Amino acid sequence: MTKVALLLAFDRASYFQRHHPPLALGYLAAYLKAGVPDVDVRFFLSPQEALQFEPDLVGISSVTQNIPIAVEMARQMTVCGAPVVLGGIHVSLLPETLPQPFTFGVLGEGEQTLADLVRWRRGEIADPASIDGLVIRDGGRLVQTAPRSPLARLDDLPFPDVALLGRHWEADYHSRMLMYSSRGCPYRCLFCAGARFWRTYRCFSPEYVVREIESRCAEFGTRWFDFWDDLFIGDEGRLRRFAELFLERGLREKVVLGFSVRSNLVSKERARLFARLGVENVNFGAESGSDRVLRAMNKTGVTVAVNQRAIDLLHDYGIFVNCSFVFGFPDETAAEMEQTLNFIERNRDKLADIGYFPLLPFPGTPYWDLARERGIVSLDMDWRAFEMNYSEIDWDRFPMLAEKVSRTELKSFLDRANQLRNEIAAAHFQRRAKR
Repeated sequence: MTKVALLLAFDRASYFQRHHPPLALGYLAAYLKAGVPDVDVRFFLSPQEALQFEPDLVGISSVTQNIPIAVEMARQMTVCGAPVVLGGIHVSLLPETLPQPFTFGVLGEGEQTLADLVRWRRGEIADPASIDGLVIRDGGRLVQTAPRSPLARLDDLPFPDVALLGRHWEADYHSRMLMYSSRGCPYRCLFCAGARFWRTYRCFSPEYVVREIESRCAEFGTRWFDFWDDLFIGDEGRLRRFAELFLERGLREKVVLGFSVRSNLVSKERARLFARLGVENVNFGAESGSDRVLRAMNKTGVTVAVNQRAIDLLHDYGIFVNCSFVFGFPDETAAEMEQTLNFIERNRDKLADIGYFPLLPFPGTPYWDLARERGIVSLDMDWRAFEMNYSEIDWDRFPMLAEKVSRTELKSFLDRANQLRNEIAAAHFQRRAKR
């Protein structure tokens, strides 16, 4: 029996990070259980717990800002003698930064690569260099193997093992369940690292998605499903087939849905369909109140007017709208940031909530390349500088690209967005209570 320990590098003090279980690890665990015989895979919150398991292989998943946490976890896990593997978006987009004491980094989609590492660990694969999708520490150098092709058919994956992840998270499985129905995004906004990580846009079939919803209802009695896809409605035919199955199976009366859209894909017909499905809320990135800034970030097909039309349509059909906004693009002016705040203000009675973030030059994006050219970021920097949660940003080390405003001015715009958000959320809570 090969024992695999999975851990998540996360900041326990962050409400956002501890809110939802790490579904990616649920996919990895389910894939190993279904496809690799004689494997015992478990999830642990801490290295101390994992060490008692005496694993043969250790996997730690981390985003950029949590790499220091991942390194400390790996350091503690090395005493068990098992190879320690780093996975997640950061190492996938910056494999040359695989830190000590990790032996391997999984690049991109991890299910098949991790399964091959288990086979290597027990002697079924002779040389890990023959495994696609890895960066390997070989003495004092890092070696990348051949890229691994994305999974051709997502329906071949088993449902993620959410029970394995435990109930340590703020979101309760009974009241609310996180799900994915696709991987990637067909668009290429310049600030988004997710599309670069997934490389392609692929979807689970409508039949698969409905079966997973029914499975969660049966196992946990879940009443609310939040799809965290980058874009739930990117495939028109899939959306319509999903709606047909969802209604046929009587799920409209059992569960509530929430998902992400894109404003240029919201039409009156689609808003009406969302209402028929009982969709409670939708999210989309409005990003800016300036058309020039939207063009500069490559927000294809989106304008301020298109964003406004989407908000109006969704509001007219009784669907709660959450919009996110980004401040601090390289040549964005104070006047353009003011336009964004004015856009939020004009829609305060139609918005249920907003997200607001400073532009961060995440690895893999064109903004990372620009920040490196300017000496703002480096391969050996303190990755905690990439904290994106407003209340937890360290402004002294924040990797700021904005040229037309000062650091103090950028923070002031975010402070004002935060105040607007608090007012909008409070008003929405009152409106919702009256329904």
